[in-house]
Amino acid sequence: MGLLEWYPFIRKKGYEPTLIRQSLVATTSIGSRRVDVLGASYRVILGAYLNNSQDRAHTIIEKEMLRFGSRSSLVFYINGPQAQRKLITFEIRQAAQNKATVRCEDSLDKLEQRIESNLRLKKRHFADVNANFSSSSY
Repeated sequence: MGLLEWYPFIRKKGYEPTLIRQSLVATTSIGSRRVDVLGASYRVILGAYLNNSQDRAHTIIEKEMLRFGSRSSLVFYINGPQAQRKLITFEIRQAAQNKATVRCEDSLDKLEQRIESNLRLKKRHFADVNANFSSSSY
């Protein structure tokens, strides 16, 4: 995860950052700089691809990446494997998403049954489908 312009912000607030523990990952590549692309440039990437053609967006992203260093000294991380310590949280969220998907299918079935039976449709039926659908997808 990257925090854009965090160092100047912390300095402006009167804090002096210190190195507590140096990561071995940062020192494994000799002469190279590791960059988490999504963490460091999420807003630039989002804005580039939403507001421009694909060729223009590629150019914008290339310029953004070159601000971190020269082409020969950069190592980009796009998306690596999930951290082991986050696996439990992922499983809990996945179970909640699966449960919401089942509830969404049930509420859609109820809505379909009411339509087929020519029963009155209430706002609550649509609200249930909408709420369960938003919970099942993120």
